[in-house]
Amino acid sequence: MAGKNITFKDVEKVHTKFNELSQQHWEENVFLTWRWWSLLAFLIVPWVIWWKLVERNRKQELLVYGFSVSLLAFTLDSIGSNLDLWEYPYTLFHGLPLLFALNISFLPVSLMLIYYYFTSFKRFLIANVIAAFVFALGGQQIFEWMGFYNLHNWRHIYSVPVYMVMTLSAYGIVKATRPGRNKL
Repeated sequence: MAGKNITFKDVEKVHTKFNELSQQHWEENVFLTWRWWSLLAFLIVPWVIWWKLVERNRKQELLVYGFSVSLLAFTLDSIGSNLDLWEYPYTLFHGLPLLFALNISFLPVSLMLIYYYFTSFKRFLIANVIAAFVFALGGQQIFEWMGFYNLHNWRHIYSVPVYMVMTLSAYGIVKATRPGRNKL
């Protein structure tokens, strides 16, 4: 199409074909496979664990923290996917190209538990630095090895500061919205 003015109609045609192929791929190669069941477990199991571990009186505060992490994870994941930095060949739901189970469950629940157990800012910060390295250099590589995650123009180490920005932003949001605001 070099030299031709690309119209939005051209883009729509390609997008429609992509959606058809993507739907077919998901139905034939993803749905009810071991990867699909794994993603379903990553969606459900962390919340069951969280529910059993967390005291009732802190659940609201933790949910604000977790929702903030999840929102940031979805936003950053969308940006990275759209910039073709990475892709997800296996998803829990067709049409949701992000790792939904990780962004709405595994990641926020893991980080909520850190927030819950490490109550001083210094300990929270140290725990999150460790978690950022574990997620970036361990978890992401495992997910890549399992085929859930393909890197294109990204390196795992780049995710460490991203995780830190997410956790510190969510921390700031919780502290800013908490009655009788605590200072950082």
